[in-house]
Amino acid sequence: MSKFNWLKCVPVNVGSDPNHSLEVQGTVTDQSSVIVGMGARIDSNNDFTTLALWVAPIQDDGTIGKSKMVTFGSDPDHSLEASGQVGNQEVVTGVGMRAASGDLTTLVLYARRLDANTGRLSTAVTPYKFGTDPNQDLEVDWNSCDGSQTIINGIGLRCASGDVTTMVLDTANLV
Repeated sequence: MSKFNWLKCVPVNVGSDPNHSLEVQGTVTDQSSVIVGMGARIDSNNDFTTLALWVAPIQDDGTIGKSKMVTFGSDPDHSLEASGQVGNQEVVTGVGMRAASGDLTTLVLYARRLDANTGRLSTAVTPYKFGTDPNQDLEVDWNSCDGSQTIINGIGLRCASGDVTTMVLDTANLV
């Protein structure tokens, strides 16, 4: 059992069609693990078919352990178009994305450092940008407030007409 755990919160829906059904989704169910990375793929039909989450345990001493990749979707073993992990002892607290020409070209992961002694997140947010066009404007974007203890523990996605139109984030509060 970990020194710190999380409690599930209300999902956050964003995008131009935030309440639409999802094409791919994945969630961390182990309340002593956190997401430290993410990646996805959109196929030639403009559908999300592959989602990868890098999940790591919070160890007994409060540090974040070695991550493992967990995949979801109708084609979970396909290569990813944009993916990456956040820094050492950091947790994903937000996500932003953009698609172009049927590809996921921009992925931004927002991260905050987990204090191993207190179990609290730092107020400083670090954005990590990935993809073939990492500095492009985002179609969907959400990050927890600097003072909150909210992390992302799952994500659902939908693409329509070549754009990321729906992103549903499962959130949790560290306790």
